[in-house]
Amino acid sequence: MAKVLVVEDDPATAFVVKEFLEQKGHSIDHATNAKDAIAFLDTYFYNVILLDWHLQTGTGIEVLTNYRQKGGKAPVLMMTSRGSIDDKETGFESGADDYLQKPFLGKELILRVEALLRRAPAMTGNQIVVGHLKIDPAKRKAYADNNELPLRPKEFALLEHLMRHPDFVFSAESLLNAVWPSDENPSELAVRVTIKRLRQAIQEAIQVDPIETVHGMGYKLKAE
Repeated sequence: MAKVLVVEDDPATAFVVKEFLEQKGHSIDHATNAKDAIAFLDTYFYNVILLDWHLQTGTGIEVLTNYRQKGGKAPVLMMTSRGSIDDKETGFESGADDYLQKPFLGKELILRVEALLRRAPAMTGNQIVVGHLKIDPAKRKAYADNNELPLRPKEFALLEHLMRHPDFVFSAESLLNAVWPSDENPSELAVRVTIKRLRQAIQEAIQVDPIETVHGMGYKLKAE
């Protein structure tokens, strides 16, 4: 599962895009204008960003430029009816990673999003492998030494996020921002409970706990 920001001011298009992505198990935040999009990007972590060109206030290009200038690294897919070479050049030069012209098929949208997610450095083919652990994001399956782990959706999402950033320490707040949709308003207790369940599932499979609690800082997945 990935956390995705959809920046789209047309309600019908936004609804369809969210439906397709949620069917694949992704967590979605939605902004309808440039100001809200920038606020989301300043606050939360996203694995991929879907960005409309024309917005209620400002433009997608302004959002993209602002995000890249602040060091934002997530892949960005521009969604727009503008299809000229000059428009595409503007998008790519502003920091876009891919370009999808409206109208588009839902299947093509999903294929492009999955292709962007596979660019993560931790990916090996269609899988992410760290130490004893392996996950297949497309099939939403996780393994510990080839033993399939019976994970709930949030446990899988949390494990995927940790495995994409091995040896990186995440605070509980940053994990909330990265894994839980902003409209759920979860507490840090949700992180602790999910970490506990994830650890139990892994330890029951291989008697090893690869998740380290860093006192006063948060959690990390050890890259063994």
